[in-house]
Amino acid sequence: MINEIFIAITSLINSIGALIVQFKSKKKNKCEEYYEKVLIPFLTEYHDNSEIDCISFFKQKIKRSDEYVPPYLFYIYDNSSGENRDYANEEMKKVLLMDYKKYYKNFSNTALITIEKIANYLCIVCSIELLALAALFMYLIIYTTTLMLGDLISLTKDNMKTLILSLAEECGITFLALLILMVLFYIVFNSITDEYSLKIKDIKKIISKKVDNYDKVSEKIHL
Repeated sequence: MINEIFIAITSLINSIGALIVQFKSKKKNKCEEYYEKVLIPFLTEYHDNSEIDCISFFKQKIKRSDEYVPPYLFYIYDNSSGENRDYANEEMKKVLLMDYKKYYKNFSNTALITIEKIANYLCIVCSIELLALAALFMYLIIYTTTLMLGDLISLTKDNMKTLILSLAEECGITFLALLILMVLFYIVFNSITDEYSLKIKDIKKIISKKVDNYDKVSEKIHL
């Protein structure tokens, strides 16, 4: 019975792992397409004219159906009318330049992106494995407890006290393990930035981070 559960859990982990790899592959293709179709043409025009109208560039080059374009760019564009145009134009310029820096194919960026992907993948897989082990651990507790309760009638008072203390200890360990898992999941999934998120909260956070990065490094790098 335990072997069957272990095999089922292993199969589940492998299936989820395959889905994660497939998702990462699609995201990689999106990023490469974004770099080649948007960022390189933008930088080419930016070199010719550093005062480029980014909003007009976006309008000419991008379609709503272009899924490789991160949603935060559409958000900036959609909020660029009227008095907000100059601010949005500057914001989009900073975001595009930081994206170009991020996806530019040099050794440093390639190494960082690779490390980030490996770290994210390992964190997710480890979290799933820990959850699976916790489920197996809980099953073992229930299984053991059931066997012990089968002989409950024959237990003496002292043995009953020992049983209760043992069960309390096992339940405490299980609760602690689950609490640690919950904290781990929270840390892992909050550390992973989905740049294709459609949530306004995430979009604003991404834009703000890119703009701040530009302000910090604009005088230190040549784009």
